[in-house]
Amino acid sequence: MHLKDEHADELYLLAKQMVERNPDFAYIRESLFEKCKNRELANEIVDQVRMVYYGKKRKSGLVKLGLGCVLLVVGFVLTVLNFYSNESFTLVMYGFTTFGLLLLFWGLYDLFG
Repeated sequence: MHLKDEHADELYLLAKQMVERNPDFAYIRESLFEKCKNRELANEIVDQVRMVYYGKKRKSGLVKLGLGCVLLVVGFVLTVLNFYSNESFTLVMYGFTTFGLLLLFWGLYDLFG
């Protein structure tokens, strides 16, 4: 962390708390600027907090995306296996597919959103 002010650690913690409540980075930047009167320091802190925030969102999105894909593949395999056994596979076909697609789209939302 390359911060130039003695209050930089306090400002960084404040910015982290503000991101947890509402990730509006323009508002956070202006709030930090009002507290420290140093535009460069406020921009640097907001950039660091933004990278951490989007890194967490990206990681969570990839996990959800992976689980959704696994559920879709498991649902496909079970549907194919149950098709030839003349058993009811409606729950498998619609259940795994629905949960898989929901997790897939939720993961995509976290990844790109």
